Amino acid sequence: NDDVFAQRNTYVTGGIIDASGVATGITVEGGKDILVSNVTIKNAYQGLCIKAGDNDLNATYADFENIVVIGNSEEGSVGVIVEGAYNSLTNFKISHAQYAFVATETGDNNVFKSIMAIGTGIPEGLDIKEIAGFVDLSGGNNYDMCYSDQYATAFLIAERSRSVYNACVASWWSADNGYHVGFRVIDEGCLNATILYSKVYHTHTVDVDAYLLADMGGDGSVQYPFDQVVSDTYHSILTAYCNTDILG
Repeated sequence: NDDVFAQRNTYVTGGIIDASGVATGITVEGGKDILVSNVTIKNAYQGLCIKAGDNDLNATYADFENIVVIGNSEEGSVGVIVEGAYNSLTNFKISHAQYAFVATETGDNNVFKSIMAIGTGIPEGLDIKEIAGFVDLSGGNNYDMCYSDQYATAFLIAERSRSVYNACVASWWSADNGYHVGFRVIDEGCLNATILYSKVYHTHTVDVDAYLLADMGGDGSVQYPFDQVVSDTYHSILTAYCNTDILG
């Protein structure tokens, strides 16, 4: 159940792929100019894997749209792994994975739009810091209107990453994991990413003690309004953990 596309100008649309709980649903390896759309991948240890292109830019030049990924709810499961560059991913819904969406060190210069990471079926018994909706280890990608629901860390960012997060949302409907962070730099390193007009909120009654964890010294930026309603405590958290200009 591991479909590999390695040709140029490949077009795949429609259908359901069952990965039987152990396989990767779709792997793009060595191909270019590929379009995959309107596909559901279920029971996947890895839902979609986009390998780095065989060129100096690691470019794949592939487009993916209207895709549903349902993982196998096991430790190590990942909904989408992007190792290639210069790809476009639009309108995804991902669930039942330890990490819903991962961009690796080579997975940069991509555009991710309307990607929804739903914290349903998250593997049990893991350290809460090992559960994240979006993980970016790259040099930089563009995230537009991406949404994380109930993952302990919504957006986990490498210190080296200069990704841009525009109009992204992190939310929690319960306090089950007791750890809610919208944007966290790995090892609480320096924030070099840019966060614009994003929203972090919860719908339960337990107070949350941090929304953004980043060490001082980075040259990223957080542009206000970071949320629709910003309390004094919320503002001080951003000021204390992010040594950047807070505009507005």
